[in-house]
Amino acid sequence: MSLSVIGVGLGQTGTHSLAAALEILGFGECFHADRMLERGDVRAARAWLDIAEGRPARWDDIFRGYRSIASFPAWALYRELLEQFPHARVILTVRDREQWFDDINAGDYAAFRADPRWLFWVSPVKRVMKKLEDLLILERKYHHRLHDRQYALKVFEEHILEVRSAVPADRLLIFDVKQGWGPLCDFLGVPVPGDRPFPWLNDIASVRSRLRRRFFLFRGVEIAVLITLLLVFSYLALPGEDAAGNMTGFSETLRWEEQG
Repeated sequence: MSLSVIGVGLGQTGTHSLAAALEILGFGECFHADRMLERGDVRAARAWLDIAEGRPARWDDIFRGYRSIASFPAWALYRELLEQFPHARVILTVRDREQWFDDINAGDYAAFRADPRWLFWVSPVKRVMKKLEDLLILERKYHHRLHDRQYALKVFEEHILEVRSAVPADRLLIFDVKQGWGPLCDFLGVPVPGDRPFPWLNDIASVRSRLRRRFFLFRGVEIAVLITLLLVFSYLALPGEDAAGNMTGFSETLRWEEQG
């Protein structure tokens, strides 16, 4: 188990596009948070939480079968990753910071805030991921000021400066996915895949579409559960029958009324 590429760009800077591009270029399946959610990988989520909370790292529980990583939680724990994989190449995705602020609030974290509370109880991996995101994103990175434009943009710029100071220049690529294959392939020393367009993914329009689908999915689940409960309670409230087929609920009530 050894990572060749570590993507350390903040969310909504093209991290999903980078992950898809790395897979096309032959770096195997790229790890990112959605992988854990899609597969219900509680073990990996808990391993990340251990690292975030200062407990011994269990890297094999996270990266078995992976050669690259992008997006969260890589950008939040990139120093630990650099220490563990000192020869990996590092890619810092960037973009226009003003548009980034608008998209990050309308996209990824809006989706997280929109999740109903019951989801965290029925999904163990989602429950652990919520703890991880609360700790690393809301508390440590943005200090609960993600909606404060001036503060969030300051964090954005500081993240770039921190990465540039922590990673040797010959191992670091600062990359805007709008640049396409050229800079990425040059940096990784691989040929440009002439038959494959660069995978620009997760634009804000698709994020909002996904949010709408999630909203209606969750509301549909809640309505279905409510209807089921109403039917169950209605059934239980119906008068029962004794062995002779008599309606015991009504007959007992009538008997008491006659005696009274």
